[in-house]
Amino acid sequence: MSLVHRVLFGVGALVISASICSAASMSLEGTWRCNYDPGDSGEKQQFFIQKLPFGCRLPGSLQSQKIGLPIMTNTPWVLSLYDRYWYLRDEYKDYTAVNKVKVPFLSQPQRHYLGVVWYQRDIEIAQTQTGRRFVLTLERPHWETTVWIDSRKIGSDRSLVAPHVYDLGTLTPGRHQLTIKVDNRMIMPYRPDAHSVSDSLGGTWNGIAGRIELSDTGRVYIDSVQVFPNMELMSLLIKVKIGNQTGLTGSGTVTAIWPDVGASGVTWTENGGAVDIEVPIRHDMEPWNEFKPKLHPLKIWLRGAGVEESYDVKVGLRQLKAVEKNFLLNGKPIIFRGTHSGGDFPLTGYPPTDVNSWKKIFETCKKWGLNHMRFHSWSPPEAAFEAADQLGFYLQPEPGMWNEISPGTPMERMLYDETDRMIKTYGNHPSFMLLSASNEPKGRWQESLSKWVEHYRVEDSRHLYTTGTGHTEREVENLTEGTDYLAIQRIAQQMLRRETGWFGRDYGQSLVGIDLPVISHEVGQWAAYPDYEVIKKFKGYLQPSNFEIFRDSMKAHGLLEKNWQFHYNSGKFQLAAYKEEIEANLRTPGLSGFQLLDLHDYLGQGTALVGLLDAFWEPKAYATPGDFKQFCNATVPLARLRQRIFTDNETFDVDVEISHFGPEPIERAVAVWKIVGTQLKGEWRAQTIPIGKNFSLGKITFDLAKLRGPAEYKLEVMVAPESLLNPVTRTIIDGPEAVWGETYFVNSWNFWVYPAEGPEQRERSMSSPGVDPENDCPESRNPEVLVTSSWDEAEAKLAAGGRVLFSVRNSDLDWTSPPLDSVPIFWNRLMNPAWSRMLGLFVQYEPGITKYKMLRGFPTSSHFDWQWAQIIPNVRAVNLDRLPQELEPVVWAIDDWNRNYKLGVLFEMSVGRGKLLFSAIDVSNPTSGNPVARQLRFALLKYARSDCFQPNIFVPVEQMRSLFFDTRVMRSLGATAEVNGAPAGSAIDGDPNTFMLVGSQRDPAREQVDLKVTFNAPVTMMGVVVMPRQNHREHEGDIRAYVIQVSDDGNDWREVARGELRSTFAPQNVYFTSAVTARYLKLVSLSGFGNDKTTSLAELAVIQAGPKTKRNSTTMEYQRSRSASPDIDEGPDADKKPKPKPQIKPNP
Repeated sequence: MSLVHRVLFGVGALVISASICSAASMSLEGTWRCNYDPGDSGEKQQFFIQKLPFGCRLPGSLQSQKIGLPIMTNTPWVLSLYDRYWYLRDEYKDYTAVNKVKVPFLSQPQRHYLGVVWYQRDIEIAQTQTGRRFVLTLERPHWETTVWIDSRKIGSDRSLVAPHVYDLGTLTPGRHQLTIKVDNRMIMPYRPDAHSVSDSLGGTWNGIAGRIELSDTGRVYIDSVQVFPNMELMSLLIKVKIGNQTGLTGSGTVTAIWPDVGASGVTWTENGGAVDIEVPIRHDMEPWNEFKPKLHPLKIWLRGAGVEESYDVKVGLRQLKAVEKNFLLNGKPIIFRGTHSGGDFPLTGYPPTDVNSWKKIFETCKKWGLNHMRFHSWSPPEAAFEAADQLGFYLQPEPGMWNEISPGTPMERMLYDETDRMIKTYGNHPSFMLLSASNEPKGRWQESLSKWVEHYRVEDSRHLYTTGTGHTEREVENLTEGTDYLAIQRIAQQMLRRETGWFGRDYGQSLVGIDLPVISHEVGQWAAYPDYEVIKKFKGYLQPSNFEIFRDSMKAHGLLEKNWQFHYNSGKFQLAAYKEEIEANLRTPGLSGFQLLDLHDYLGQGTALVGLLDAFWEPKAYATPGDFKQFCNATVPLARLRQRIFTDNETFDVDVEISHFGPEPIERAVAVWKIVGTQLKGEWRAQTIPIGKNFSLGKITFDLAKLRGPAEYKLEVMVAPESLLNPVTRTIIDGPEAVWGETYFVNSWNFWVYPAEGPEQRERSMSSPGVDPENDCPESRNPEVLVTSSWDEAEAKLAAGGRVLFSVRNSDLDWTSPPLDSVPIFWNRLMNPAWSRMLGLFVQYEPGITKYKMLRGFPTSSHFDWQWAQIIPNVRAVNLDRLPQELEPVVWAIDDWNRNYKLGVLFEMSVGRGKLLFSAIDVSNPTSGNPVARQLRFALLKYARSDCFQPNIFVPVEQMRSLFFDTRVMRSLGATAEVNGAPAGSAIDGDPNTFMLVGSQRDPAREQVDLKVTFNAPVTMMGVVVMPRQNHREHEGDIRAYVIQVSDDGNDWREVARGELRSTFAPQNVYFTSAVTARYLKLVSLSGFGNDKTTSLAELAVIQAGPKTKRNSTTMEYQRSRSASPDIDEGPDADKKPKPKPQIKPNP
């Protein structure tokens, strides 16, 4: 297959000569000659003395110029966090055709190539440059470069973090041929998921980005200048290194031109020299920080006999320290509010190297309340540091690794080499605040990386160092030793992110005994459904193959017209989760910030749509910077609202505090609170708010009997200098000094109040029975409604023409009806699969359509909010794919974009002669102690009894029956299961979150596995349901070829079915040719998929023929699904998650 799609430029136009003026740089961007070399034979064939045959452009990448291989099912992706056998999965079979391959786990490049490419052009050296030293700078190549001038090999470089700079020495006047070999294969054993090398975000391009320059200097020259501000002593130490190619010793003067001039004599040997100069920092010189990022010019002159060279530096006056649990910048506490960058640039594949592009990104982050960016396993180019310097934005680059790093290894040596390069190239930038050795290091990393920290503390004190960002080990001994700070998601079993700190709580228990600053690692990761309009934005290097697959799936399930609604309402759920998580971080004493993963979407590792912004850094429809900045800002009022669900016989009792990391303390600050839309309000006395967190503003206390329920309310807290407040209304006085989010600050929290005596009693006390306050849904003349959880009872009532409110038991739905959750999907379900794929709710409403009055009397917006969290534990949404397409729920559950089940929570239909109102939420208990459930039951019953209950979609009873399957049938039949005599009960327990696993990937081969089931008594069955394991991204253990056998005595077996299963997460039915009766059942696993050597199964259940076993009437409690990937840390057990209302007292 040809690697070259087409020739872009005529060869005859490729020879471009240019003269270089003395003491200047010449850009070499433009048309180059090139040739690909997949066999790496070009050096042996001496490509460097030939004229290469094809045209290409630099800077840029070869793949974006249509050179490379088309994407195939066996493309050698530089990845590990994906399903290597994705093309064997049933749902992707339509995307595997040659030259039409689309992958689901990332946005794929136009073409893919790993190997050598040669680049070549001519340069012209002028007579006036005789004796000058020439330097070739390749700003951002990928990966290893080797350079020739004519036939002379100059050398090689393999840095991933800094420019490749080649000292060419002196060149004779005239034309020379410059040849560069670029090899983008895995030059060293980096983990293939490290963003410096990975395909995950398009990082395997071959080419050179940024500046490609030829510059000249004298043969004695300034090699580097490093500046070290000391804000305590108010002095600036300048370290100058001098290079020398003359082979002679010499001397001269180095002068630092600063507000005060400093000078020092210097000598150099034939190998160069060095000198330190110290100049004072005047007291009127502004320091550098996020609020006033002042930069001061510094010029260094080197003069001597025949030597005159200069060097310009912009200096930000700042000093960063770690003091106990605090970061101090110029002596003041700061907090890092950061986001992640994986080097994702979908239009090019490589990072921009111009300052304006980076300013646009950082300005966007600042609009959203952030002041920090962490570069996950890569380092940005110089332009990012320059932009951050100008804007006051704090950076944590990394040396490109996500690796095992142990003492004495090549990776350890590379770590030191790359760190040296980063410090030399970027060390002067004040925005370069933090440096982490690696993402989630492994191996003997503590032994190695603590020495790395110790070394660079001495080498360069301008930055703080950590041994790693995040750790996958659940416990790390001596965690605080040998590091300046921690960037971590848990300390032992105590989390620093996720739900344990929500609803007014914090993560303080995690920091007991910790005596250094801590930043929470990869906070958030809450997903939202995509808006497929984003596909139109992919106009460059990366293609939206993954989004096209997801869109096709949504269309196949008849849901595409709901795309915007799913996107918007899942996004509102995502935003609410981010609010809880960030506020928990800001409330935690001793916690010094967070690093989101991510403010914008992540296109790889399965596609993680976790951003409030899309992959192009543009906001999504459901959030604005103002929404986010309420709770993510330098200054944030915080309420410890420990519950969101109240009854009106309770007391509202909330402590209010503030996190303030502004430029200065707020003098005479007043905090004003109100319950929006009511007369309830108050304020606390004016006081000075210092820089820091956990500063108490006061307590709000009032009797909730003052608020009518059921209703949603909002607590709003505003903090402002007293001078900005109207003395009468206590609102902000308009004027140039009143800037929301800068000089005054507002935050708010919604909560719900329900009647303590119950909704029926409340209505009776307010109006005549049976009369709707709005008079448009009067009670029917035949208002009788059967409330039941038994489908048999419901079916009989419907056949008689009755009304039914059916509250389905979770164990009665088949396994295509998944459980809901009180938080969104974490990261994504392709990398982190699970049976539950909750992305929120869509509460549909269209004026004039009576079914949308179903929730009148139940306070809700169009999306999931915390009142719903009170009533969905163990609820399974109903899969409506088998029912008429025109049936639309009033309350939809939003499934993830990989599966796209059509899921209903509340919906209505006509069945038989009757009317059915179907609730996936348990509303069967009229005396429930849960006020939210009581209110929902009341609203549904009132609607079902009214004339508005007029379902217009008819569903045959046979279709309704297709929704149901007794998932506890094996328990009812007294079944036990074993494999080779060992218990295998997890394969028949009715819970797909548990599974059996036989074998190991380390085994020499996959062995046949017999799963034997024994029943208490003979069972008549017509087939079985097979539910694959749900939590492994590579579908570990999926069964392909199978045999099913039955026996009357457990010894003599007869075959009843043979075939192949599909590799999918969906359940599969296997029917026998005729019904059989037997006491023993055996599923024989004969083969699997790919190189899998294991057998796994979540559930095996019989499809009974004839009379069914009596169903269990209790609700099933499902175990929490745990990810099979050690790279996924989903946090605490489900029973440790806080609820919006911690305790609910039943009615007396």
